[in-house]
Amino acid sequence: QTDVVSVSLGFALMQLVRFGVREELPSADLLQTRDFTQALAIAFPCSAVMLKGVTMVLLQLQVGLKMEEGTICSTFLEYMKMTAILTSSWMYVYWGDAVIINMFESVFLGSVVQAALYSAAA
Repeated sequence: QTDVVSVSLGFALMQLVRFGVREELPSADLLQTRDFTQALAIAFPCSAVMLKGVTMVLLQLQVGLKMEEGTICSTFLEYMKMTAILTSSWMYVYWGDAVIINMFESVFLGSVVQAALYSAAA
């Protein structure tokens, strides 16, 4: 349950950062040329690293406060921690997606290479 909520929130937060930088909604057409601006090249990795720091703070709070599992505060910290982890993961995925596709200058070829890399990593 925590993972599903965190993945969904993480994706929404990543799209919010993307919208904030580009000031336009992402296209539903997956095979269109993807513009990857310098601002996004900086925003996504910096945001992801910042969220890793937030994750460490939340983890220290969770361990330091020694809360019992199942309490409202413990559950809230777990949701926050997982959301920070998965949001940073989404940001790395989108950043990597744009870098690979721009490197190959072909959305189709870049997508194939990206799928192969993700399959190898899994």
